[in-house]
Amino acid sequence: FWGDLWAPTDAREPDLSAWLWPLDQLSAFPTMRTLRGPELAAVVRGTCKSKAPGADGWRYAELADWPPQLFAALARLLNMVEQHGRWPDGAWENVVCMLPKGGTGAPDDRRPIVLLSVLYRVWAAERAGYMKRWLVQNGILRVGEGAGPDAQAGELAMLLARARITGQHIAGLALDWSKCYDRLPLSAMRAVARRARMPLALVGPMLQADGLPRRVRADGLSGDLLDPTCGLAPGCSAATHWLALFTLCWSAPIEAIAPTIRTRKYVDDMLAADEEDGQGVHSMADNVAAAWTVTDEWQRAAAWLLNLVKSNRFATSATLRALLRASAGPDVREGFLDLGVVQVAANRGQPALLRKRLQGALERFARCEALPLPLTQRALVVAASGVGAGLYGAGQHHVPEAELRRQAVLWGAWKG
Repeated sequence: FWGDLWAPTDAREPDLSAWLWPLDQLSAFPTMRTLRGPELAAVVRGTCKSKAPGADGWRYAELADWPPQLFAALARLLNMVEQHGRWPDGAWENVVCMLPKGGTGAPDDRRPIVLLSVLYRVWAAERAGYMKRWLVQNGILRVGEGAGPDAQAGELAMLLARARITGQHIAGLALDWSKCYDRLPLSAMRAVARRARMPLALVGPMLQADGLPRRVRADGLSGDLLDPTCGLAPGCSAATHWLALFTLCWSAPIEAIAPTIRTRKYVDDMLAADEEDGQGVHSMADNVAAAWTVTDEWQRAAAWLLNLVKSNRFATSATLRALLRASAGPDVREGFLDLGVVQVAANRGQPALLRKRLQGALERFARCEALPLPLTQRALVVAASGVGAGLYGAGQHHVPEAELRRQAVLWGAWKG
């Protein structure tokens, strides 16, 4: 399964020639300073020492004991790598550990953790800062308190809540990409980097590291080496930066459809929303239909794949939802998950997603409440039991009165 994702035998070559124009508008990439030993030592000091090593065998705890002379030698080596834009032949292989995900044991129900060389990780962590600052400068990445997934999903929740109260129309697309890191063609990333005028000193070593041979390890077994043509390594400090740059070629054409359309991207969760600003519902439905057409054409050109089970369209009025259902695209839903937050688009009742999440969280509260422990200890049990994860996203909405009454009954029964 994973070999077919990373090195597909029948893969179509991505054709992004018509999609790269947003990269022409980016500012020049900042000049990177020559690496020095103290900078690399600072990266090691600021990294968790318990992180797993890669195939090179080095551990962060071992590097933390290096004298300044070794870091100076490493800096000289890495400067030479940047000068040539590539790593030495046979530098290392990438170990991929398959962690259980959903508990079924199926190959696709695992989370691949790519263990890159620790020496590479030190270099990438230092150089990723340049890429991040460049993306922020160009408005591609958000920073600060509003950059987290909870804050970004909270913005949409507040927007939808206001629309339900005022009767304002909002409609859009919520997209989830299937195995987005693993399906991403490395040739597409090279094309993006060339068009964005990024320096070979950064692009060459980073994308070469993603394309180094991979060896999968799972359940105590190791597979044969595989030469990937697809797949960013999530273990790289710049992996999310690359994804943000890549998806700019989707968001810019979407926002060009109409001035009222805004996009939001967070790793593989992408959103396009059209907020009413004087135009009628028919115009908004046409805008969402055009956004879906652009998205469908983009996934074909980029050789990517949408997860249509998790992707959907939404609208805050029944009329607009009916218009959306009359056109092609993913399902139209009254509620959906967005960055883990339950979003409610319909102005009636509560979607099953929200009821299910509240039910599970409240049941955990009830079980913790029944423990014969002092309040402070029960609070610690609640914190460690997953109640917070169960309530995540439900806090954007009112807890139904019926659920509060149910908790009061449970409390009374426990108190006797």
